[in-house]
Amino acid sequence: MYDCIIIGGGISGVSSLNQLKRNNCNVLLLESRPFLGGRVRSYIDSISNDEIDNGQHILMNCYENFLSLLSEINSINLVNAQKRMKVCFVSKTQNSLQPFKKHLLEQKYLPNNIGILIGLLHFSAFTLSEKIQLCWFMLGLKIFKPFDNETVFEYLQRRNINQKLIIWLFEPITLATINTSIQKASAKLLVTVLEKALLGGGTKSAFVLPTKGLSHFFSHAELLEENAKTSCTVKSIHKNGKTFEILDSLGTIYYTSSIVFATPLSTTKSLLSDLEINLPKFDEHSPITSIYLWFDEEVLTEIEDSFFGMIGTITQWVFNKYKIENRTSNFAKSLLSIVISASDKIVSLSKDEITTMIYTELSEVFPSIKSSNVKHSVVIKEKKATFLSTPSFELERLRTSTSKEGIVIAGDWTNTGLPATMEGAALSGVTASREVLKFLQKL
Repeated sequence: MYDCIIIGGGISGVSSLNQLKRNNCNVLLLESRPFLGGRVRSYIDSISNDEIDNGQHILMNCYENFLSLLSEINSINLVNAQKRMKVCFVSKTQNSLQPFKKHLLEQKYLPNNIGILIGLLHFSAFTLSEKIQLCWFMLGLKIFKPFDNETVFEYLQRRNINQKLIIWLFEPITLATINTSIQKASAKLLVTVLEKALLGGGTKSAFVLPTKGLSHFFSHAELLEENAKTSCTVKSIHKNGKTFEILDSLGTIYYTSSIVFATPLSTTKSLLSDLEINLPKFDEHSPITSIYLWFDEEVLTEIEDSFFGMIGTITQWVFNKYKIENRTSNFAKSLLSIVISASDKIVSLSKDEITTMIYTELSEVFPSIKSSNVKHSVVIKEKKATFLSTPSFELERLRTSTSKEGIVIAGDWTNTGLPATMEGAALSGVTASREVLKFLQKL
């Protein structure tokens, strides 16, 4: 009999497994798919033979739980962390001789949060008064807390932030981290992001980029595989006294004292229906669209950065994949990954329409793209990438503990206080494992 069985092998499930194994629990993870990692997945594109992700991800050094997990499963070497935060923003101009302007936001080598504040004061896109306003805003985060029902846009208005600061800074941060428009996103979530990422001190604000396909993160998890069973679908769960009986699709019955449900909300609802536990009904989702473009020539020669944000365009973030991964290809000279969060306005368009739109937009800004040809393209639409992180959603998110002893839930949709990110998922797994350990100590 097991101390705990974890259902679901995504980030939250693997995080729970890692923590419980560290505490010498007799634990087993059951995953319906033939691999661990859930949506953190990459695959080989059949045309280019390049490995691409099911959606481009970017991490930050404040992702303490997720980066700790990668370290413990021997995958930390698959990411590259900046020494300090450095991110470039590009804006289009009306000057054909100089079609874009580059603005660098860079943390300075100074202690605590001073380096970030000095970096904001040096950001060339803002006037002196806007820089002072921004620094005052950041320093006031601890005092001027958002209301529970307040959106990002309402909070910024209450803090007297002007439109330019919103468009250039707060909207890109909100879209990238919360995947919800500023008109709908929870202000409390944004403030949490700002406090942890920009005001976390040290190198917390530095960006961390995967250098290989995301599937490699969990292909190195040999230390956990002996406690995981993949291609195993749970069919039913019953409680007999203090013991849970779990039946899988092959007819195997597992016995356990506790269960962690680390599955998507819809799956968790289905599995918990027999145990009379009601979960909230979250119906609103927010999409993310990723576009991969292969070029016959080397592009983005005008800019040395391996990734950058774009302002005033549909395109939000651009990643130069071959540059990030430090490799070349026999198929193409360049591969770009473009990410559009909260992509409601374009997700209904055809893949060809999206590709043409993004290529046209980029070619108007970068001459090197205009003079190159697209050899191949892939558009990935994650229509239900995350839940819509509204103030009402935040109020309804559940804690990992439930009303039933021995039953714990995990996932980025639970009440972690963070957006639905890799870090949120990893934190939920850590929290769920603590609840299990507290329960086991009572037995």
